[in-house]
Amino acid sequence: KVHMMSLELTTNQVIIYETTTKEILRPKYAAAYIGVSTTTLWRLEQQAGFPNKIRLSKRCCAFRRVDLDNWLTSKEV
Repeated sequence: KVHMMSLELTTNQVIIYETTTKEILRPKYAAAYIGVSTTTLWRLEQQAGFPNKIRLSKRCCAFRRVDLDNWLTSKEV
């Protein structure tokens, strides 16, 4: 299954790309995906219950989109 997703960056550029159900998002894009700044994403990472990031290499990490979706769903009121 393929989804289309659009993220607006601070430079007002819009990036459109295809995503799959197993997509991973680097921190900058994970923050945009859930609608927070990268600083707020870092703060959220310190809290219990926020999805763990996965290590792709020694200096590269990312979040699973499905984990972020599940976290967002758990925050609904």
